[in-house]
Amino acid sequence: MEKKFRLPKEFATRWVAALRSGEYKQGNGTLRMLYDDGNHYCCLGVAIKMNGVDDKNIFGGYPNIESNAEILAAVPLELLMGSTGDGSLGAECVDLNDIENKSFPEIADWLEQNVEFYEN
Repeated sequence: MEKKFRLPKEFATRWVAALRSGEYKQGNGTLRMLYDDGNHYCCLGVAIKMNGVDDKNIFGGYPNIESNAEILAAVPLELLMGSTGDGSLGAECVDLNDIENKSFPEIADWLEQNVEFYEN
C-alpha cells in the first residue's frame, strides 16, 4: 500500500521514539503549554522540541509555526506544508492530537502506518 505522506527517515525515527519515550507530557491546542507541573506539548511541539528549539520559541499553533525561523530550521518542510483541515501531514497530526485525543504512542503508531520514512 502506498503511503500518503513522507518524512526523512532520520527525523521520523527520532520523532516516533520521542513520542513513545514518556519524556514529554501531552497537551493540546498549542505547540507548548506551561502548567504547574511543567511543559506540555502537542505532537508537533515534540517534533520541534526534540530538535533543540528553546521552549520560549515553541508557542502558538499550526500553521503559525511557519513564521518562526528557528522552527523552520528544525522541522522538515513536509511537516510544515499546509494548513489546518486541509489533509496535510501537519494538519493530520494536529487532528490526531487535538480532535481525536490520541495518545503520543498512538500517534507514533499512526505515523509508522501512514508515513513513508525515506532516506535523504
